[in-house]
Amino acid sequence: MKPSRSSCDTGERRVKDELEEDSNPSPMSILMPTLTANSTITMTAADFMAFCQQLISARQNQNYNTPADNSRYERDVRASINTKAVTTFDGTDYQTWRNGILVDAEVIGGIDILTKNQEMPPEHLSALEKERWLIRKKILFRRMLQSLTGLVPPTIGTLELDNAAALWRKIAAVYGISLAEERLNITKELTTLCVKNNNYLLYERRFRYLAARYKELVRDPSDILHDLFLIGLRDYQKAFVQTHLDKFYATGQDPISNINIDDLMKQLANRANKPKGF
Repeated sequence: MKPSRSSCDTGERRVKDELEEDSNPSPMSILMPTLTANSTITMTAADFMAFCQQLISARQNQNYNTPADNSRYERDVRASINTKAVTTFDGTDYQTWRNGILVDAEVIGGIDILTKNQEMPPEHLSALEKERWLIRKKILFRRMLQSLTGLVPPTIGTLELDNAAALWRKIAAVYGISLAEERLNITKELTTLCVKNNNYLLYERRFRYLAARYKELVRDPSDILHDLFLIGLRDYQKAFVQTHLDKFYATGQDPISNINIDDLMKQLANRANKPKGF
């Protein structure tokens, strides 16, 4: 039996046409980064984020005062997101793809659409601001759709056209690590993060990102002690500890349920090789 075609399927031709149009954005009147001979942008991570902020500021300074300016606003948003190549995703290295799309969302001022799961514009926005929000949502959805390659599109099922938050959730559910594993990985990275090659700005940006995401995942201050204990075990009783981690990770995108660390400590103590006379 053939699968039913979604609203996204029926709009496939229109989406494809707009994606092709995106590849030739109108230039904005700001200083562009240096390009190499093969037309790729070459700059440090810190410089790139400064450039992203320049794009955001330049767009905010434009006069988009009426609904008649929407087409110009959409053109400029498309131009800003196309200053970097799309981060493609073929089903491997989900975290790199996720970070790339978050940068895209940040560039166009739409990161809350993904991180706050916004399917509708916030109520506090004016009517005109809601129209601009819908434009950002549409562009972000098409950017994400453009990034999916190989066998990824068939695995995410039917889609609601231009619903970036729903697409983000579907990809995370299929390919993403659980929130529990993400939190543990962030804690682990924070314990080893340091300035490298005298590049403080790169260190600061990574720290800020990790800290912000960690605050979103942490429910209680004791969570950090929970994670530090697990990290400190390293390879000790690896197979046994992994059975507990598998249960910890099994919550997927649902709220994190911590391991009972006191109980785990008792089990590990019982399994430890006790010296004579202990």
